[in-house]
Amino acid sequence: MNLLKIISRTGTLGAISVTLLSMMLACAGGSSGNGNNAGSTGSTAFPPSTPSNPEALQAGGSGNFDKDVAESFLSDEEFLDMNSSNRGDAISPNERIKAHVAYGYGLSGEGTRIAIMDEGALLKSHVEFSGKNILTLDNGQLSDHSNAVTGLAAASRNNRGMMGIAHGADLLTTTFDDLPNAKFEDKVNWITENNGDVWSNSWGVEVPTENDQIGEVVNFRNTQGLTSGQALAESLDAPGTQARWDAIAAAMDKFQANGGVVVWANDNTRTFSDAGVMPGLAELYPELREAWIVVVNTTAVSTLRNAGKSSSGLKTEGGYALLSAPCGRTAPYCLSMDGFQVRSAVSTGNQAYGIFSGTSMAAPMVAGAMALLREAFPNHTPEELTIRALASADNSWFTADGFKNWGNGVQHAYSNEFGHGFIDLERALRPLGTVTATSASSESFVLSDGASEIQMSPAFGESVQNSLSEKQFIMQDGLDGRFMINLGNFVSMVNPEDVQETQNGWQRQRNRQLVQVPLVSGLVMQFDQQFQPNSLINQRDGSSIELQTALSNGSTLLASYGGSINTALGFQTNSGMNTGLDQTEPFEIPFTGFAFSSVWGAWQTGNPGNSWTLGWFGNEDDEYASTGALADKTWAFGNIAALQFTGGTVTEKGGLLGSRTSGAFANDLSTTAFARAAVNVHLVHNWKIRGNYMIGHSWAEADKDTLFTDFSNLATDSFAVSLTGQDVLTGKDQIQLTLFQPLRALSGTTTVTLPTSQNASNNYALLYTSESIDLTPKGRELRLIGSYSKEPWEGALIDLTATLTHQRLHNPDAGIAAGVFSGLKFAF
Repeated sequence: MNLLKIISRTGTLGAISVTLLSMMLACAGGSSGNGNNAGSTGSTAFPPSTPSNPEALQAGGSGNFDKDVAESFLSDEEFLDMNSSNRGDAISPNERIKAHVAYGYGLSGEGTRIAIMDEGALLKSHVEFSGKNILTLDNGQLSDHSNAVTGLAAASRNNRGMMGIAHGADLLTTTFDDLPNAKFEDKVNWITENNGDVWSNSWGVEVPTENDQIGEVVNFRNTQGLTSGQALAESLDAPGTQARWDAIAAAMDKFQANGGVVVWANDNTRTFSDAGVMPGLAELYPELREAWIVVVNTTAVSTLRNAGKSSSGLKTEGGYALLSAPCGRTAPYCLSMDGFQVRSAVSTGNQAYGIFSGTSMAAPMVAGAMALLREAFPNHTPEELTIRALASADNSWFTADGFKNWGNGVQHAYSNEFGHGFIDLERALRPLGTVTATSASSESFVLSDGASEIQMSPAFGESVQNSLSEKQFIMQDGLDGRFMINLGNFVSMVNPEDVQETQNGWQRQRNRQLVQVPLVSGLVMQFDQQFQPNSLINQRDGSSIELQTALSNGSTLLASYGGSINTALGFQTNSGMNTGLDQTEPFEIPFTGFAFSSVWGAWQTGNPGNSWTLGWFGNEDDEYASTGALADKTWAFGNIAALQFTGGTVTEKGGLLGSRTSGAFANDLSTTAFARAAVNVHLVHNWKIRGNYMIGHSWAEADKDTLFTDFSNLATDSFAVSLTGQDVLTGKDQIQLTLFQPLRALSGTTTVTLPTSQNASNNYALLYTSESIDLTPKGRELRLIGSYSKEPWEGALIDLTATLTHQRLHNPDAGIAAGVFSGLKFAF
C-alpha cells in the first residue's frame, strides 16, 4: 500500500519523532503512568443527534447561569488537573478559555458527538472513558497520543483524574492511516453518517521541503496553472491522484453540510511562516473555509518561565508566545489554544496519565469548546458556529494584521501569527453583533442600541409596566444565536422623574409675560421664557413665541410655537395674580400634551362669558409626529359660576396616550377621542371651587408584523377638584387646596405575541405564544396639593406648596409620598 507519511501534531519546544508502522509521530515530551493495556471494542451506531433540551435555550442570557457553579470549578481538582504541575502556578488552559463559565450555564457537551481521528486505539476501560458512549470504526494498536487527544476533548467528569472540555460529549473514533486512498474518504463519510458535530484532527502529512507549507502549494498551483487536486498530487510524497484529493475534499464538504465543524491542529514547526498543508487544506478548497478551524499552540510567557523554559527565539506579543507554526494564510479562520504541558489520559493503564505539548493537544480542546457551543446553539449552522467561536475570541493581547466582517454587526480582528486569539466561551455565550427579534410573520426588528423600546405613559401605571417586564421572549443575535430575555429590558416609564418634580411643587409658569411687542395695528407678538416641566416630556428651559391678532368681527386668531395650547384654553383662576404656583396642571387637557404642543393655533370668538374656541395642535417630531384638534365652549353665569365643555381628538404616530413605541413593539397610529367638563363656582367671600373631569377613548392600529398585535377597549379618565381663596390671611395672598387624579387607564387590553421556544423537530423553528395584557393599573394615584402664595411687595412673590401623593404612578404598592416646596421670586 502506497501511504502518505502521517505526522501527529504533538511537539515540545524541540521537535522529536519516533517511528511506528508507516506513520511518523511527534509525541515527544509525553510521559505516562502505569496500568493495564486493554483492547478496544466497537459499539452500535448512534441515532441522529438530538440536543438534550433544545427548547431550554442553554445559551448565555437565558437566565439560567449559576455563578456559584461556575466559580466552584476554579477550585475543583478535576478541572485544574488538566494543568500539569510542570506549568507551575500558570492558569489552566480550560480556565483560559472560560470553560467554567459554560459549565455555569449547565453546558457539558451532552447530546453532541466529537469525532477524533488519530493514530491508534482508545483504551475504553480507562476511568476517563469508561461508561461513555463511544463508537469506533477501526481499532489498531493502543496509543498514548490518541488517548491524550481524546481525553482533552471529552474525558468524563467523575471526580477522578482530569476532565475534558466537553466532558458530557459522546465520541466517534477512527484512525487516519489510509490517506489519501479511498478508505480515508470512507472514514470521513462514516463520521458524517454518524452525525459527528465536531471532527478533531491532530495530525498532518509529511511533504517535501519545497512544498511543506500551504502557501507554497497554493503558489505552485497558481504558477503551474493546476487544479487544487493536481497541486496536491504533484507536490506531496506518495500523493494519490487529483480525483482522490477532490473526492476527499468533497467528503469533508459533505460532513460540514451535515452539520459538522472541522478542527485541525497546525504544524508544530516554529520556523514555518505559514500553516501546514493539511490544516491549510481549505486554502486549496475554499468551500471548506466556512466550517474549518485551524489551531496554533500559544501559551503565556509566564507559563514558560514557570516551567523553566525560555521564550527566546519565539514569536511573542502581549505576554504570549507562539510554540508552533503561525496561522499564516489561514489566519481568518484560525484560533490560539494553550497546548503546552497539559495532562491527559494515556493508554498504559486505566488510571494512567501523561504530560504532553503541541498543537495536537491544543486542537481537541478547541473541539471540546465547539461541542459546548453546539449544545448551546443547536439551531446554528456549522458556519454560524465557527463564526461565533472566531468572532468572540480574546484578541486583546496582539496588534491586528487583518479584520474579518461577517455582516449583521459581527466582526473581529486577527493576527497572522495567533489568528483570532484564544477562544472565549464566556463571550461566545453572549449575543454577538446586531440583536433582533422576529415576529410571528417572520419580520425582523432590531433590538440593540435602543431601536426597539416601550416607554409607558404614566396613565398605564407601574403595575402594567411590571406585568410586561415579567414576560420572556427569544431574541437573536447577528448569527441567529437564540437568547431568552425579559421584555422588561425594553420597557420603561416616560420620564417619571418629571412626575416627581411636579409632586414637589414645580408648576408651569404660563402667564408670565416677559416681552410683548405690538407689530402692526391689531397684531401682537409675545415672547415667553419659562421653565416647563411636564409629566410627559423632558423638563427644559424653553422659549415660546405667540402671535395674536384681533379680527374685525370681534374674534381673535392665535398661533404659538413652543408653548401650550392650554394657555389659551385652560381653565384658569381669576385671581389676577401672576403666581408661579398656579395649579393649572389638574385642570388642563392632558391629551394635548401627547403632541408636546410644539405648535398650535386657535380661533376664539364671543365674550368671556360666552365663547367658542377652535384649535389645532401638533409637533415637529418625525418619529413620533402627533396632531390634534379640539373645540371648546364656555358659558359664564355672571360672577357666580362658569361651565366649560371641550371635545377633540389627537392622533399619535408610534405612540399611545403619550407612550412611545418603536421597532419590535411599535404601533403605527393611535387615535384618542376625548371630552372634558369643567365647572367654576364662586362661593362666599373670596372662595371659589373648581371641578374638572376628562374622559378619553383610544384605539390603535398595531402593525401586524410587530410583537404587539392588538389594542382594544382602551378608556382613560382624569379628574380634579380645587378650593381657592383670595386675600384670606392678608391682602394679596392666596390659598389653594386641590385633589387630583392624573390620567389613568380605566380599561383596555393589548395582545403580545412573543417567540418563547423553538421546535427541535422542525429545524428549530421559533414557536410563539400570544397573551392578552390588561392595561388597567392596579392602583390609583391621588394627589392632595396645598399651596399658599403671597405678594409681599410689587413684583415679588413668596410660594409655599406641599403635596401628598398616594399610590404614585397608579402603583398599589407605592404608599404615600410627601413633598414640600418653597420659593421667593421677584422682578428686577
